[in-house]
Amino acid sequence: MSESEALAFRARLGEYLEGFMEDLGSKACRNHFRDYVSGLLGSAERKNTERMAFKADVPVRTLQDFLASYLWDEDAVRRRVQRLIVERYANDNAIAIIDETGVPKKGRKTAGVQRQYCGARGKIENSVMFVGLAYTAGEFHTLIDLELYLPRAWTDNKARRREAGIPKELEYRSKQDISIAELRQAVHAGVHFRWATADEFYGRSSRWRREVAELGICYVVEVPKNTKGWIPERIAALGPDCPDDAYAPREVRSLWRRGGPSWTPYHVKDTEKGPEVWKLRATRFVVSVNGGQEDECWLLIAHNVLTEEVKYFLSNAPADCPLPTLGYVAFSRWRVERCFQDLKGEVGFDHFEVHKYRPLVRHIRLALAGMLFLAIERKRLRDDGPWLWSSKAVRQLVEVVLTSRDEVDYLYRWSKVMREREYCEKNRRKATISHGKKRLRRFEELGINVETLPKFTLEKVAL
Repeated sequence: MSESEALAFRARLGEYLEGFMEDLGSKACRNHFRDYVSGLLGSAERKNTERMAFKADVPVRTLQDFLASYLWDEDAVRRRVQRLIVERYANDNAIAIIDETGVPKKGRKTAGVQRQYCGARGKIENSVMFVGLAYTAGEFHTLIDLELYLPRAWTDNKARRREAGIPKELEYRSKQDISIAELRQAVHAGVHFRWATADEFYGRSSRWRREVAELGICYVVEVPKNTKGWIPERIAALGPDCPDDAYAPREVRSLWRRGGPSWTPYHVKDTEKGPEVWKLRATRFVVSVNGGQEDECWLLIAHNVLTEEVKYFLSNAPADCPLPTLGYVAFSRWRVERCFQDLKGEVGFDHFEVHKYRPLVRHIRLALAGMLFLAIERKRLRDDGPWLWSSKAVRQLVEVVLTSRDEVDYLYRWSKVMREREYCEKNRRKATISHGKKRLRRFEELGINVETLPKFTLEKVAL
């Protein structure tokens, strides 16, 4: 990249941070916002307030007070993040992806902490849980909201609420309730979603699916294999006078003992380890809920040809929606997982050491602001050049901006990072080709020619 492009990157970082200033009130708040977000984007091993204050050469106490007691509107930061999404990345086929992530924490003081399943550790552990909403349009993706989950052990305990500073009006909300509130807030802020997807924790709730549909969003959500219902043709064939036992709904995993819709193999995506291939089949389906019936929907079944894994999805998409489009939405969840990886690995979200509710919420909002800049520049650099930029690589450029002594030093260190980036990209491509050849041989042994397989496509369907 040229010298002018290096200087343009530095200018864009300054302009990006400046765009949040009008909502921060005092000069002290504006300065601390810049210090805090810069600290989150820096290279420190631990990105807590103490380390960030030392890096910014400000008293530790002032940065702590910025989170705890300074007068500024943390929700305005979220609104600014979502406004930028609307202005720059609005898309008729945008997808909302809902998922949750955990942060292990010791002790009993951190708001929301309790022993619960923590995906970061893959086991039940003392942790804090967050429900996230990711926005994806084309190759762009980022988190646009993240909310703290407060278990009943917190919301129903007045002493713990008072000690953690949890607002009196904040009642218990399930993770499903939080995700719906995030969707509603984003839609109200002008963010347009045509699609939504989530794992079976959310998809198994008929109320959750209904409330997503009421927002005018088409969902394609994973459901458990024991979800019950009927194929419409069976309902019609049985008629109203059939015996009750013949009319009993069947689990989706056992709908067809033989036959059923034909399987269609798809080249889902290319990963660092080679292509992924899944076989899909779909049918119209009526879900059984509490002895009644839901409206007719899509049932999508996916089978991984290498691992034998099977997934089941429901969708309220129109009856004429193409199967490759349903598959595209269903298999887009990897993007929110990548968002969580970047949030923790590059923005240091999980390094917080605050315990009370409001400082923690403010930390969340500031982390979202930092993450959005990485997402914007990752997309820009990918579009403008031949390399696949990661959030980590973009963050290295930010570190050059933040730590260079003068322009000469800045340009020298920039060129050094670019040389390293070119070297890493060459090695990445070699490794990808090597892994890809191994996987292609496995597909050939199964009689599958990946090059001839159809791919998922995201078509705009009428709501």
